[in-house]
Amino acid sequence: MLSKHAFTYFISHGIPAPVSFASMAIFNRLLSPEKLILEKRKN
Repeated sequence: MLSKHAFTYFISHGIPAPVSFASMAIFNRLLSPEKLILEKRKN
């Protein structure tokens, strides 16, 4: 019974974490700094 719950917990919490981490890396590669609004303001 415990192993079933542990497997369910891993599926529901263990898989989304690396997927979201990888998606952040992909988005940072695809978007330019101007689109991310990370460019320093010119005064």
